[in-house]
Amino acid sequence: MELHLPCGSRFFTFVLGCVSSLIMVALFSCSVCSANRIPGNHSDQFALLEFKAALHDPLGVLDSWNTTIHFCQWYGVACGKRHQRVTSLDLQSQKLGGIISPSIGNLTFLRVLNLQNNSFHLRIPPEVGHLYRLRVLLFNNNSLDGPIPPSLSRCFNLITLCVHVNMLEGNLPAELSSLSKLKELRLDMNALSGPIPSSYGNLSSLEDLRASRNELVGMIPDTLGSLQNLKVLALGDNNFVGTIPVSIFNISSLEVLDVAKNHLVGSLPSDLGFTLPTLQFLSLAVNHFTGPIPKSLSNLSDLSLFNINLNNFTGEVPSFQKMNELRAMAIGDNHLGGRQVGDLNFLCTLTNSTKLEILQFKVNKFEGNIPECISNLSITLQLFSSCDNMISGGLPGKLPLEVGNLKNLGALYLEENRISGEIPGNLGSCIMMEILYMQDNLFEGSIPSSLSNLKGIQELNLSKNMLYGQIPKFLEDLNLTSLGLAFNEFEGAVPTGGVFRNASATSLIGNKDLCGGLAEFRLPKCNTEEPRRVGTMSVVRIIIISSVSGLLGLLLILVLLYILWCRRQTKSFISECKALRNIRHRNLVKVITACSGTDYQGNDFKALIYEFMVNGSLDRWLHPVVEMIETEEEAPRQLNLLQRLNITIDVASALDYLHNHFDVPIVHCDLKPSNVLLDDEMTAHVGDFGLVRFLSAEATRELIADPSSSIGVKGSIGYIAPEYGAGGEVSTHGDVYSYGILVLEMFTGKRPTDEMFTDGLNLHSFAIAALPEQVSQVVDPFLLQESQGVESSQNSVRARRHSNRLQKVQECLVSIIRLGVLCSSESPGDRMNIADVATALRVIHKELLEN
Repeated sequence: MELHLPCGSRFFTFVLGCVSSLIMVALFSCSVCSANRIPGNHSDQFALLEFKAALHDPLGVLDSWNTTIHFCQWYGVACGKRHQRVTSLDLQSQKLGGIISPSIGNLTFLRVLNLQNNSFHLRIPPEVGHLYRLRVLLFNNNSLDGPIPPSLSRCFNLITLCVHVNMLEGNLPAELSSLSKLKELRLDMNALSGPIPSSYGNLSSLEDLRASRNELVGMIPDTLGSLQNLKVLALGDNNFVGTIPVSIFNISSLEVLDVAKNHLVGSLPSDLGFTLPTLQFLSLAVNHFTGPIPKSLSNLSDLSLFNINLNNFTGEVPSFQKMNELRAMAIGDNHLGGRQVGDLNFLCTLTNSTKLEILQFKVNKFEGNIPECISNLSITLQLFSSCDNMISGGLPGKLPLEVGNLKNLGALYLEENRISGEIPGNLGSCIMMEILYMQDNLFEGSIPSSLSNLKGIQELNLSKNMLYGQIPKFLEDLNLTSLGLAFNEFEGAVPTGGVFRNASATSLIGNKDLCGGLAEFRLPKCNTEEPRRVGTMSVVRIIIISSVSGLLGLLLILVLLYILWCRRQTKSFISECKALRNIRHRNLVKVITACSGTDYQGNDFKALIYEFMVNGSLDRWLHPVVEMIETEEEAPRQLNLLQRLNITIDVASALDYLHNHFDVPIVHCDLKPSNVLLDDEMTAHVGDFGLVRFLSAEATRELIADPSSSIGVKGSIGYIAPEYGAGGEVSTHGDVYSYGILVLEMFTGKRPTDEMFTDGLNLHSFAIAALPEQVSQVVDPFLLQESQGVESSQNSVRARRHSNRLQKVQECLVSIIRLGVLCSSESPGDRMNIADVATALRVIHKELLEN
């Protein structure tokens, strides 16, 4: 049946309008529904625009984010083909700033969110936890702060979570342990605190866990040993305590283990090299580990880095022969070595490490000579550091490998050893050398001209040796930024070009015969006139005048007269003097010559001529005579803590040379403050060899048999070793006893003959009774006054620093007094070796300077 409607009726017009409206509404509704279903429509677009609104975009990389083009084509945005929803947002390294908008949580199809290497700040929005499809989250290298949102645990598909290099703080959320698919967790370089949750042992897929450089505390959870897929475990630079759980050493997949810079203790398992067969990176530095280096370590053929610096490891170093991949070996600042023979044999096992770049074994107890096999080390070697050991002898004549193999060596550290002989000329072939430290050794001779080939060298330190001759002019042509030539025996004019134009970069002190140079060097002008000779010698007084010009133009040399009123043979005395004249060490008073003759009465006399020391004896500084103070206002001279410590090191170095590094061992036999002289730089020099003993059997027999020898007695009261009083033989132990008494006298301010020491009390027992808590009661009060100083109690930071400094000074004093007590033990066998004493004092000195 047809429906007839009048065409011109108003009803028809009304109905037609309604139908049209309904059709339009339906079409619009379909469009809206379609927009909600098809990805890339309004919800993702609005979320991205809100995200953009919170950003600072200096490079304009988000200029394309506008409505003129589809947002799936915006920079950094990727969408899925099926639903056109945002699946990836990658804006890394675009210098973007601002905050991460909570709207990011509306991109619910997101699988990759990469905002690394920008400048985002404030907190990670908890709304990120809405992204349950997210697999990769990269927020690293920004300035984000606040806690890690526990809501991230709802991103249960997460495989990679990187938030390192930010300013995040607070505890690690235990909720993250539910992320069973997580393979990489990077939390390092933040300010995170608290312990590692033990539940992190449930992250069964985890391969890479890094939380280094935070403020984490507590013990490393034993449950981490359950992570049997783990390849990287980096927990360094935190505040962990206790031991490394044994379970960690059973993760056979582990390639990187880094727990450096914590407070960990214990020893390494002997089978470490077998339980961690794939280990490539092992860093245990700056902890408190003890015991030996496991010999099984030699099984780690893939090891690339081995760093155990600054621990308390002892014993010998095992073979590294199988470590073909080794690039860096750092075992410094431990207690390794000490066997003398074979201490450095491990160096020869490194010749197979053809990729070796860093070899560092400084500050240990290694003794003996550097083996010639180091000439076969890798051509890739860039740093060689053996400083502050007890290495002796000369450098191998072929160092470095007739120079061929070590041409790429960039830094060579040999300082603070006992290496003697001349500086090898073939060092000049190390053309890549930038740093050469050879100070504080026993090198002698001149600076080889071949060093002029080191065109790239920047730092050269040859201070505190026995080098002599003129300073080579080629040094001014090198690109040096620092040059140390102090405390040698250089002479003549100082060059004026290059590094010598900068007094702050050049150290020349302690070379008495230099002249010229910058005014800041405070050297006399060079005198080109020929020196005048003294043609006669007075009857009893002998004055030798040197023509080194200065304020007075003269250098007076002190003549110490030993007038021996005997008419017997003088052959023994002359032989003794010749031996003493050959002694060369920066901390021994230089014996210039010896002479003998007859006085005006026809009596024989003999004299040793010493170098003049302008600051007199140590005794006068420790115990100034009141009558010598010219005015009432003039205060007596005082030695501060650092000066006293320096003097103890100087004297120990001198004894070490006499005992261990001369042709035959020499015993001083009369060490006391009046026989320690101070030069114008307050460097200590041991003098007065009148009672010296040579310990070779032949020399001893000759000297004892000859009554004209000057060594008939064995010391001074208060400083004589107890065994000498019982008729014991002269030995180096006797000098160590005298040294111990000298140290205690220096730091307590009391002579061993002080009248307070009666009824069995002596300086040794006085000091030992104070260790360790009461040391402040026995040390020289001036040292405590100096360390206390004047501090403002209103400044809490300054007060805290002052308190820390005072505590460090007190710890230093305890260590020094303990050394003095050990050295002055009644039994010779209980006394320390003087070489060990010198090493211990240098460590104390270093700690004091760091403070």
